[in-house]
Amino acid sequence: MSASRARHAISLLELLVTLVIIGVLVSVLVPALATARTAAQETECRGHLHALGIAWATVLEDQGAFPVIADQPAWYWGGVRFSAFEPEPWVDLNRPFSRTLPPLRDVAPVDVFRCPADSGITGAAAGVGTGRRTAYRSFGTSYRANAHLLAGRAGEGGTITRLTPDAIGRAPADVALLGDAGWFETLASTGRSAAWHGETCTCNVLFLDGSVRFERLDPASARDRRWFDMPDATDP
Repeated sequence: MSASRARHAISLLELLVTLVIIGVLVSVLVPALATARTAAQETECRGHLHALGIAWATVLEDQGAFPVIADQPAWYWGGVRFSAFEPEPWVDLNRPFSRTLPPLRDVAPVDVFRCPADSGITGAAAGVGTGRRTAYRSFGTSYRANAHLLAGRAGEGGTITRLTPDAIGRAPADVALLGDAGWFETLASTGRSAAWHGETCTCNVLFLDGSVRFERLDPASARDRRWFDMPDATDP
């Protein structure tokens, strides 16, 4: 073999070794970067829910009771609106919580309603969930509320009274207020998915005491269902 061919073969071998090393590095770095991104989004989501928890505490302290929302309380408790003519959303003042939203620290009012990992609600059948849109884009918020807290309480003569935190009869740490959309899809066994934080049946949940916990929910768990007051929940 001539010297030039030998050098060429060595160059090819060096190139192959370099490509193999790059491939190994990519195979290691890509999952690590994806994990870091998921963790960062989960942390930012918790921050948004924590800010909403402080805001809810202020509202409940001022008013003493939850608002009564007759039309889709799970989604239209608060949030933003979108327009084809405006590039940016704005806080929807037609929603009860949005009208009373106190000043927030470290997060813009329109951003506090958005989970950065929000990838929508999907299902096997066409037309199920939010399609290609995020929950934030579809409903004006990524966070689904515990509708039982916002439906009020039936009184005499068919009147509806506002529900007070004291009337719930449970410790605030055991009452879920808001959470990533996946909590409902999991506990109601809808067959849809909203696994935004990398794992099925996991989501960030804001509780009435202001705590935010990353929970793995089990539809068969009476405790998990009771957090959200699902209709067929039973005491553990």
